[in-house]
Amino acid sequence: MLRDLMEPVRASFCYDDGSPEILLARIQHWNRLQIVAQRWEDADGYDRARWTPVFHLDAAGEERAAEYRRQEEEKRDAYERRKLLRGL
Repeated sequence: MLRDLMEPVRASFCYDDGSPEILLARIQHWNRLQIVAQRWEDADGYDRARWTPVFHLDAAGEERAAEYRRQEEEKRDAYERRKLLRGL
């Protein structure tokens, strides 16, 4: 099973035309492999930093997502603060 997952990953890294489609294929293959690797998460030598799923095509996408998460957290915090103050 692992070998079947490795072949597409290896193939997608052997060819690079710089297109977003190739990058997306790499991400999809990597994430499938990462899901399988999670089974060994509690094993000695499992490297959590290495087996991280990829969600964005570029750093800018990751930054936008991080900013969105930060804003959502601020909204939740403000809501909780208002709720707490109403209870006083």
